Amino acid sequence: MPAIKEVMDQQLETVKFNNVLVNKIQRYRYDYLTSNPKNLEFFGNNLLGVIPLRYTERQVISYFDDVLEVDFYSISKALKKVESINQDFKVSSDVFNITIMYVMHRLLTSSISKTSKTQATRDMASIFYYRTLAALISHRFKYNADPAIVSAAYSNLNGKYLIKKLGSWNKVIEFRVDTLLGSSSKFLTDLTKFTDDDRILYAITDSQGSMKVLINNYFSEIVKAKDAGQRINASSSSITDIDGEDVLKDRLGNIETIISRLLTVMTDKDMFIKKDIINVIIDLNKNTNAEQLHNLLTWLQASYVGNYNKAIENVVRGSIVYANDFLTNNRPDIPKKDLSSILLAIRNSLASSRNRDATLKHLKTAIDKMIKKSKIRIVNSSDLSSTRTSLILYLFLMSILK
Repeated sequence: MPAIKEVMDQQLETVKFNNVLVNKIQRYRYDYLTSNPKNLEFFGNNLLGVIPLRYTERQVISYFDDVLEVDFYSISKALKKVESINQDFKVSSDVFNITIMYVMHRLLTSSISKTSKTQATRDMASIFYYRTLAALISHRFKYNADPAIVSAAYSNLNGKYLIKKLGSWNKVIEFRVDTLLGSSSKFLTDLTKFTDDDRILYAITDSQGSMKVLINNYFSEIVKAKDAGQRINASSSSITDIDGEDVLKDRLGNIETIISRLLTVMTDKDMFIKKDIINVIIDLNKNTNAEQLHNLLTWLQASYVGNYNKAIENVVRGSIVYANDFLTNNRPDIPKKDLSSILLAIRNSLASSRNRDATLKHLKTAIDKMIKKSKIRIVNSSDLSSTRTSLILYLFLMSILK
């Protein structure tokens, strides 16, 4: 009887594990996140069952047809002949799950650069967890949960819950990806060698199981909150500065979706840091040094991915909320399609010494502290002010372009 590797080697013999594939994988992950605004809203959130999350059969087939360009049904038929795979075990026998593990193996052992390997394998692992999470949620929640009850349940969670510790589902995914692929992973050697079928299948069930435990425990808290009649009004959002003081309360509405989308983009350096966008901002705010802005954005992205930093998320949210509020309340006359005038108006409001907006004052203070923490070279107060303004403009522009 053949082993998993033997079957997959044969079924994917036409697939070239190169940078072209790396880019296709990256695009596939990003397409899933942006295929439905609810997806981005979910991953930027920390509630369970309130925002629907689905992973459709069409999206599964697209992975085989458009990314790998292989036949799903041929692979499925071939894997049924592998004796080590128990077809009664739905998760470990799943063709999509097995293929993802195999693709990560081929990427890990390919001749592409270390950077590309890291990017592509993490994208693959993220996709695995997206689908896993979507399946667990759709099983538990046939209908959307009451946000007031779920908010109460979330407030009851303690620090042992990963979602409470990290603050968003996106961060939970990142943590699980690190667990699967990091240097201390108990499965990294197995994925690299891919010679022990039992260990490969265990990597699938263990990874799914860790997410299942989190969902089940969270769900139990939701049931408890419902039975106890607990509710929290979730219609408002609180923005805090770098020291944790509440400085902005605003009903975000659809803006929250925009913020969630940008925070998701921030998990990928190549998607978040765009030279052409930096150039647009520099042309608009000419006192800013392009290298300083690039270095600040690099620090911002690395810090957000490297360890959950609430201050960074608050600066992102505060920047977008301020810009949108300013346009709505002060410049409704500017056509939405006139991007140049919109950016110029925001820049002028940020630079105006007569602007006494309290939320902007707190936002500026938070950004100044963040710039200091980043240790980028700032010459004087004018340099600081210009860099701060350019950061807010960059975040706003990225939010409406993505």
